Amino acid sequence: MIQRQMGMLNSLWMLCLLAAMAAGGAGAAESPADVALASDLFQRGDVVGALPVYERLAAAEPANVVYAERLTICLAAQLTLLPAGKEREELLTRIHAAAERATALGSKNTILPGLLAWLQTDAAHTPDPQVEELRQAETAFGKGDLDGALVAYKAIAAKNPGSYAAHLYAGDVYYRKGDLAAASEWFGKAIAINPNVETAYRYWGDALAKAGDDKAALPYYIRAVVAEPYNQTALGGLRAWAKRTGAGLQPPQLPRPQVGLKDDGTGKGAQPSITLDQNMMSDKRAGAAWLAYAMNRIVWMRGKYLERNRGAAAYRHSLEEEVESLRMAAEVIQKDLPDAAQLPALRDLVRLSQDGMLEPYVLLNGVDQGIAQDYPAYREGHREQIAAFIDKYLVARPEAGK
Repeated sequence: MIQRQMGMLNSLWMLCLLAAMAAGGAGAAESPADVALASDLFQRGDVVGALPVYERLAAAEPANVVYAERLTICLAAQLTLLPAGKEREELLTRIHAAAERATALGSKNTILPGLLAWLQTDAAHTPDPQVEELRQAETAFGKGDLDGALVAYKAIAAKNPGSYAAHLYAGDVYYRKGDLAAASEWFGKAIAINPNVETAYRYWGDALAKAGDDKAALPYYIRAVVAEPYNQTALGGLRAWAKRTGAGLQPPQLPRPQVGLKDDGTGKGAQPSITLDQNMMSDKRAGAAWLAYAMNRIVWMRGKYLERNRGAAAYRHSLEEEVESLRMAAEVIQKDLPDAAQLPALRDLVRLSQDGMLEPYVLLNGVDQGIAQDYPAYREGHREQIAAFIDKYLVARPEAGK
């Protein structure tokens, strides 16, 4: 069983674990015994034991995307075990390289972009200094000694007021003791320490839900997603709320053209390419809007990105590019083709643009590895806007009387 103290890299690597498990089994390798051993350790959550085995498997089959993904996950889990210092920074470099390699191999694991973005945050570089004391407190908690665990967590918090884990778990103990007021107080302290970790929001939502107030719980589940939108654990809290209340989670759908860089074999290197779905072009009005979107993205690929980002070594798909391109498509509709706003493929685009919600939409529903890198900076000044987007566009409440 994975210990609760690991929940801080926690929900991040646990999310990766679940996503990778869903990807299916690995292919053939030079050592069937290693394959079986790695799979068994991984499925049981022993990522520490699985790491050296996946290192061997990834070395034996460097093109195997599942091995590359699981090696990334196992490396990430080690961060909970290392204090600040050179060894930790070297591990962060290895994790980053492993995640990029898995992506280059064609990984469909949607968590890797979020992992790469998380590696750039302060949380990835700031371990809790009371690792051993937290382990002792967790031992008391695991044995059912809630009073002993609470004393230990409070002692850690007094010694280190910046310990997110101590404040979070003290709140969790109060929650399990049935003291919602005290639990909320300590969850709030954890959030004040680091508002970019989803766990305290979700725990607070769970406490309110247990008290029978799902309406009050919803904002906390939403803020958990704002904190870590690429984390399935955070999304899990919102999904559980929706299931309990009969609500749905239905994000807007914008079937955009595929625009990317492709080497056509002419020796000119990677060149912009556009793939337009026939359904997008079935109506000339929709086609005009999406062509405007695609052409603007090509302008970014051909130099605008590097002009806007002087220190960048190469082009990447960015939030600014995507939103500007979508807004251009929306303007074509609103100015030149207003009747097209009622087309199913364009209705959501116009609505999002008019509401000023294109950025949250792209970051939560149109994200890729490039765009995910822009989320932390955007979140800093737009938490309420992201939360409003989730509440208005993602959460579909049941109609009254049904």
